[in-house]
Amino acid sequence: MKKYLFLFICAIVIFSSCNEEMVKSNAAKPSAMGVMNEIVVVSEEDDWNTMIGDTFQYYFASAYPIMPQPEPFFDLRHFTLEELEGEPLRRQLRTYVVLANLNDDDAATTRMVRRDLGEDRFVKARKDGELKSSVGRDKWARNQIVIYLFGRNEDELVQNIKNSFSAVAKRINIHDEQQLKAKLYAENVNLGISKELEESYGVKVDMPGDFNFVLSRDNFSWYRKDTKDATLSFAIKKIPYQSDKDFSKENLIELANHFGHFLDKDDPENYMRINETDLPIFDYTREINGNYTKEIRGIWEMTKDFEGGPFAAYMMHNKDDGTLVYVYSFVFAPGKTKRDYFQQMDYLVKQMSLI
Repeated sequence: MKKYLFLFICAIVIFSSCNEEMVKSNAAKPSAMGVMNEIVVVSEEDDWNTMIGDTFQYYFASAYPIMPQPEPFFDLRHFTLEELEGEPLRRQLRTYVVLANLNDDDAATTRMVRRDLGEDRFVKARKDGELKSSVGRDKWARNQIVIYLFGRNEDELVQNIKNSFSAVAKRINIHDEQQLKAKLYAENVNLGISKELEESYGVKVDMPGDFNFVLSRDNFSWYRKDTKDATLSFAIKKIPYQSDKDFSKENLIELANHFGHFLDKDDPENYMRINETDLPIFDYTREINGNYTKEIRGIWEMTKDFEGGPFAAYMMHNKDDGTLVYVYSFVFAPGKTKRDYFQQMDYLVKQMSLI
């Protein structure tokens, strides 16, 4: 019995010591820096200048749907591993994607993947090709993500980049949520508006503290946030469900155009409308917190002024009481990039639950 007790105590001491060393090791790392939607790509220079780099840029820097002027899904920065190691601050950014051709034993990125994966996983990846990616965290700094994409040759790596785009983009977006929320709720929560939305529209959501009520008309309520660079708005309306035509793209556009006449302009002929003639309208079917939702995205513009921006309109079905909640969100940021603002509004709407 004494022998087992001694071994048990030794195990606790060893475990505690290891755990303490892990905590100290992590605490010694700096906090990751950088902004959301930015990817640092790590690869060999020769790989970046081939189809590997071209394919990655084609997918990850493709146009974000939908903006008045083209903006990429992600902002890309490229470094070789030697460039990262030569400048410590480059290893303290938030999001990395490592591209490695496992057929090149002499490549620094291949050697790094081999170390980080471990010999058994690396050998398996190079033998059968079934393992095509891996994810690491806090490699050089806290709150950091490192995504490894690899293949046994150039063609296999190119194909892996194509096939993994959606999954990798989603993982990065989730990683960015903490920063997105920090920007959206920099002024905490507006309890008054949150309560008003719950009582009047049956919508439960934490409204950011810097949003303000603008007006109510024709059962629409309009809320807006003004900054020095942008105006973020959303309007909300509750209506009875009549038929599946309520979810049609035409109906969502018609409601948006109806709201567009509410903008306070001196000229009644100068109003806000959806541009469905020159530009595409993207539509999606999804669930938001368990509620069937139809979503459309596109560009709004003024009929006379040279003003416009991205919008998203959502029709959510509350089956519990047979009603629909229509939300129209839009961004106005003249001369500024709009992707990050649009993502804030999209995130806000998708936190809504119907009660």
